[in-house]
Amino acid sequence: MRPGPFFYRRRVAFGECDPARIYYTPRAVDYALEAVEAWFGSVLEVSFGELIDRRGLEISVMRVDCDFVRPLVAGQVFRARVGVCGIEGEAILFRAAGEDESGAPYFRVDLLMCFSERKSHAPVPIPPEHRRRIEACREPQEGETRVREEKGRSPRRKDRPSGAAPFTRKRRVFYGDCGPSGTIHPSKVFEYATEAIGEWFEEIPGISWLELVSVRRQGAPMVAALCEILSPMVPGQVIAMEVRVPRLGRASIGFAVAGHDADGVLCFDAQMVACYIDQRDGFRSMPIPEEFYGRIQAYRAACEADG
Repeated sequence: MRPGPFFYRRRVAFGECDPARIYYTPRAVDYALEAVEAWFGSVLEVSFGELIDRRGLEISVMRVDCDFVRPLVAGQVFRARVGVCGIEGEAILFRAAGEDESGAPYFRVDLLMCFSERKSHAPVPIPPEHRRRIEACREPQEGETRVREEKGRSPRRKDRPSGAAPFTRKRRVFYGDCGPSGTIHPSKVFEYATEAIGEWFEEIPGISWLELVSVRRQGAPMVAALCEILSPMVPGQVIAMEVRVPRLGRASIGFAVAGHDADGVLCFDAQMVACYIDQRDGFRSMPIPEEFYGRIQAYRAACEADG
């Protein structure tokens, strides 16, 4: 008999929110990972820490796919419903859906994860004693086909001078960005990509997010994000992030952020979509102001010319 749904309840802390008065975008990934970790303890009866300390294994995140449906504010309590929606070989696809008590969604995060050997980070087969329980919890749904689509991409390396298109921002991986496994925590990858996009706003459209929110009473929150984590990142490593704009709508901007190490190896590839909004109209979408739209179009053209 399949176990009932697993719920993880969480209160949004004040410090998890940004100046727009809603929770910061990468926190959804934190919440999803917390919920999956709680699921491991309850359903598989093993914690992430025990896997590392006693078995020399860890749980690696290969891909994160997020949809942001409604904002959450400080003090608000939500529940994350955790399910297994796909298994193939060594890969497990978890879905953590943030909901209110009626089941109405706030966010949905799909996490493609696998067991891996701690020292080499190489994927290993799901331990038989865990696989049986994971199979029993499986809930096939629309995300299941994505498991078969996960293939590593070839590294891309292209050295560019500072200030050239595409916009590039460098970030050092700090010790505090990493977990007990010694590698970067998956939500930090989203923070890196989000930080790079924030600096891109200051340089290309020419406005900071703080000014956009606090002065103009507008905003550009993320509505969807997808990230493939292709190579482990460790403390001290310097990651160069390229920001491109593959899609530009009247109210939305599609970003591609590629993070490379010092050797040009592609460590992560993130795709994010931001929607321009008017806070004075109930956070409804609005056309991107022409003063910004023209600059973004010119930047896209410069990136296309660069190849």
